[in-house]
Amino acid sequence: MDVAGTAVGIASLGIQVCQGLLSYYDAWKSYHPDISSTYEAIIDLSKTLTVLKTTLQQQADGERVERVRTCVKGCEDALRQLDEKRRSLQKFTAPEGFRQTVRSGLQRSWYPFRKETLEALKTNVTNVQERLKLTLQVLQLEIGTESYEMALRLLDQTTAQTNSMAQITAQNQRILDVQGSDEFRKIIAWLGSPDPMTNHATARQRHESQTGTWLLKSSQYQSWKTGAVSHLWLYGKAGCGKTILCSTAIEDIRNTCEQDTDTCYAFFYFSFSDNRKQSDGDLLRSLVAQLGWREPGLSMLRQAYEDSRRSPPGPAELELILLASIRSCKTVFLLVDALDECPVDDETRQGVLQRIGKLAQDSSNLKILATSREQDRIRKALQAMTFKPVSVATRDVDADIRIYLSNQLLSDSSLRELNPEMRTLIENSRAAKADGMFRWAYCQLQELKNLESYKPKYVKFVLESLPPTLDDMYTRILTRIKKMYHTEAVTLLHWLAYARSPPTLGELVDAAIIDPAKENSIDTSERGRLRDALNILSGLVMVDSSVSGGSALSPYTKTIGFASSIRKLVRGLLERGEVVDSRGGAFGNPLQAAAFNGHIEVVRILLKTGADSGADINEECGIFGSALQAASYGGHNEVVRLLLESRADVKSLNGRYGSALQAASARGHTTTVRLLLENGAYTNSRGGFAGSALYAASGGGFAEILKLLLAHGSQAKNDEVDFANALRKASYLGHVEFVQLLLESGANPNSPTYNRTRSFALEAACLEGHTQIVQALLDYGANTNTTGGVYDSALETACSQGHAQVVQMLLDHEANVNTRSGSYDNALAVASCGGYKAVVQLLLREGADANYKGGYYGSPLQAAARFGHTDIMQILIDEGADINARSRKFSSAIQAASSNGQTRAVQLLLDAGAIAGAQSIPYDIARFLVRREDD
Repeated sequence: MDVAGTAVGIASLGIQVCQGLLSYYDAWKSYHPDISSTYEAIIDLSKTLTVLKTTLQQQADGERVERVRTCVKGCEDALRQLDEKRRSLQKFTAPEGFRQTVRSGLQRSWYPFRKETLEALKTNVTNVQERLKLTLQVLQLEIGTESYEMALRLLDQTTAQTNSMAQITAQNQRILDVQGSDEFRKIIAWLGSPDPMTNHATARQRHESQTGTWLLKSSQYQSWKTGAVSHLWLYGKAGCGKTILCSTAIEDIRNTCEQDTDTCYAFFYFSFSDNRKQSDGDLLRSLVAQLGWREPGLSMLRQAYEDSRRSPPGPAELELILLASIRSCKTVFLLVDALDECPVDDETRQGVLQRIGKLAQDSSNLKILATSREQDRIRKALQAMTFKPVSVATRDVDADIRIYLSNQLLSDSSLRELNPEMRTLIENSRAAKADGMFRWAYCQLQELKNLESYKPKYVKFVLESLPPTLDDMYTRILTRIKKMYHTEAVTLLHWLAYARSPPTLGELVDAAIIDPAKENSIDTSERGRLRDALNILSGLVMVDSSVSGGSALSPYTKTIGFASSIRKLVRGLLERGEVVDSRGGAFGNPLQAAAFNGHIEVVRILLKTGADSGADINEECGIFGSALQAASYGGHNEVVRLLLESRADVKSLNGRYGSALQAASARGHTTTVRLLLENGAYTNSRGGFAGSALYAASGGGFAEILKLLLAHGSQAKNDEVDFANALRKASYLGHVEFVQLLLESGANPNSPTYNRTRSFALEAACLEGHTQIVQALLDYGANTNTTGGVYDSALETACSQGHAQVVQMLLDHEANVNTRSGSYDNALAVASCGGYKAVVQLLLREGADANYKGGYYGSPLQAAARFGHTDIMQILIDEGADINARSRKFSSAIQAASSNGQTRAVQLLLDAGAIAGAQSIPYDIARFLVRREDD
């Protein structure tokens, strides 16, 4: 290395050390003068070293450079001592996430923050600075104007970078202060917000280094990130690693947001195995918890919390708080994983998709990335929202799988003992057959790890015999469980496959010692070791250590569960009877398993051999309760007929669906329903998840089944609740013929249902804008002024979605245009808030009061001003709306607009003569915003 290069290298080392120290102490410098003073001294040294390095690089005088090298060499040891100090400090703190940093606080007793530590560090920095004085004199930095100006430019750049870092740090500190406050933590606890960080931590634990970069480098992702594409839909088959890819994108976006104080992000992982992470309400509460620290959302959230008479806000109010927080940012990235893990039943998935659509529509600065398996309903819904579809290409995932295989073969203590030729064979053969299935590759390696000998002939044999698909892999693992463990394995698998939320390892251990068949059903002496459950289910489960509120996690509280795709696979395998003995298992006995799969010859054999083979025809067991219900669910008509001829009890009430008739009705098996009814099935029996056969059929809109049920005794006068529930569900899902049949058979459109909230069929149809169904309900006497549902009236519900045709239909049927109900209290306020111009004009023509006072925003004008709908504001003002009217929420329209940064709305109000009055703060904000727009 030449002389100048040696000197420049020492200067570069010093700059690197300074940057490391500055980065370490940056978040803490405002807490104490000792830290601040040391921080400033390090900045000065960094500036001096920067100027020195640049000047050396342009210095041509060899003699002068040689003298400089001698001087700089004297600083090298001191700089290396500083570097050692930096390395020793870094091990003392590495806060992960805002909440942990806030909880840890600034502990003056910690080694990095002790007074003597800081003084010693500052002394070292000052010593280096003093030694550099001679170097600066030798170089005579003022020798030329060009060099001098260059040095000034460098100093300006360094200062600008420092100021930028300070701004980001200040913003991060504000976030810490809000999120770490006792008040904010209490509010979040009050909301009951699910924490997506647990899922994220698990995904990052499973992430293989260097994989997933293809997504971040792809043109589609870059277009989404930079603004050309608003929303992305990343889709692929089960097991291809979508959740890991989503977590990789989250990390990338987090890094981006850390460099821009006006760009924010939030994320959510839907989970098939956790009922706290499945609905649009779960999504809303989590997003509010992540973004609600920004004003004006924070004030809205605080106001809702301080009203002690209230329960946590409902979806409508949460959405308003969330939208206010989103609109306070320049850009908000929202990443949502596993839309396909929202339950299809009970309208949950539809509600989630509608919520995402509304957020996308109402927030122009919101950029959404969603992932799911490729499913038709999800595709259609997201395409309607202008999501750009991006397939998880098999070739990209296969490249990641090859990286994963290579890393595992080199790092695993067992696999790395293989000779190089075998490792290459495994990598090439598994990568070639993976077909984009990460989980399949993982299972294949697990099988290889179980080999007792790594001789090439055994390795090759296993590679040739391993199952080709993921379903086959898990079938093999399940059926390989030793017979002595069958009963316990089935118990554990059922807990994991059907639990409402992931059980802990301790809960699984306790579940395994419960035997309902015995009088003393709990035998604590059989509890065994914690790892026993993991050993029995080896290859099927994973332990999540991140789900815990404590810092030290007990093994007993670790959560155990399947990956989402595995859970569905195992549930399917259980339901197909892959793990059954003569008794037990998902189906309880072999007869039910054979009936479910439609194996009529097996059913005949079992019926002939009798109860000894587990063929008690009416035994109540398994998930379907009986063999007849299992066969009815599958629509296996010949098996159903054989069971009925063998005296299966068609009226039996048990199992998941309550009865065989409900199971067949839910699946749309018309012929099966007819068979059951002809053999005496009760149409009005209750039970199961649907409650009745009528409600089960309504989900699919199976009109032919409804006709059969009506022909065999279902009557509205005797089953008002069942008919009301079925009518509402069919109305919501848009099943026109089904609704018409129900109404013709006497269903009362004014009978309420109680699905979470009191609601009516008319409200459900208005929410989705099903005009044919709305008309049918009105023709049969539906009351347009009943209260219930999310928006509390049919008119407000239709207004909330901008369904102008439905609004006109309701008004034509005497809906009260000025009725008081719901969070908004008024239909005109709902339409004004949503920005639905045609609906606002329609309501005003029908007599809506432009000066109506009340509701969440105080008045229609304030609602429109809040969200900057200037066209609607002008319409209301032209209709005589009082621009200076006061309310409890925002005091005035100009305050509502100002608090949400709606510049054009403020200008419009000022031009129309809005008066700030005695309250100067809103007026000052308004004037400031207008000046900013003028500039």
